[in-house]
Amino acid sequence: MLTVENLKTERLELRKITIKDFDDYAEWKSQEEYHQFLSSKPKVKEEYKSTLRSIIAGYEDEENPNLLWGIFKDNKLIGSVSIEDWNTTHKWCEIGWGLNPRFQKQGYAYEAVKALINHIFTTLN
Repeated sequence: MLTVENLKTERLELRKITIKDFDDYAEWKSQEEYHQFLSSKPKVKEEYKSTLRSIIAGYEDEENPNLLWGIFKDNKLIGSVSIEDWNTTHKWCEIGWGLNPRFQKQGYAYEAVKALINHIFTTLN
């Protein structure tokens, strides 16, 4: 089964998001700037609780596991990186990411995606 394992880079930790990360998650997701190029719109903070609970529950789904890593800088959730549309037969997938606008333009998304790609090729085959 594919699972989310902890990954570390020089400046970041990539790991599962927990309910303890709710405030950081809601802060990032509720910013208008984050949604600028997405089809979604910001919600009020409390509306993100069900979304986060769904992410957390997805980590335990054996048939279709949630392959989403939180991007943490100094134990603060600043974004996420994920494997989408994993196809083991043809050995391809899509990678998605989102980052709190306050932490953009500092190389964090690049660093997280690079770590995930390395993990895909060395561990997940």
